[in-house]
Amino acid sequence: MYKRKNQAMGGTQDNGTWPYNNSKGWAYVLGGDGFFTEIDRSNPSYMYSELYNGSHYRSTNGGANFYAKNTGISESGPWETPTWMDYSDPMIIWTAHTTKIFRTTDRMNVWVDMNNPTGLGGGRSIHQCYDHPSTVVVLGGSRVWVTTDNGATWNN
Repeated sequence: MYKRKNQAMGGTQDNGTWPYNNSKGWAYVLGGDGFFTEIDRSNPSYMYSELYNGSHYRSTNGGANFYAKNTGISESGPWETPTWMDYSDPMIIWTAHTTKIFRTTDRMNVWVDMNNPTGLGGGRSIHQCYDHPSTVVVLGGSRVWVTTDNGATWNN
């Protein structure tokens, strides 16, 4: 679940994704199993959600409508594919699919393959260093991959 003042959003097993707004209450927006969600810190009209196997969705109107946003992603993801909104720039979002790590710098318009490490083994989680946002850690299968240069190079 992701929350900010007067807003929250979360994915639920078998019951989709639900954004919350103080003035409107809860709203059902995407069916199926809902997973990772994000609300843009700089513009809360942008909301991001995900369904199983790395199906990414974006809303530009505060959750009234969501549209699939997988342009540039060349493979499906694990059942629960992780995403991460960048601390330094909310237009940047990371995701770790089955064998590849992708990043978007334009609010999910286009995803870019991030020079993937060999043997990702399915994305499990993504984390970022708050004090050094160019450092991103991806857990994939039984390996941990680290970049200190925004994904240009990766170390196991």
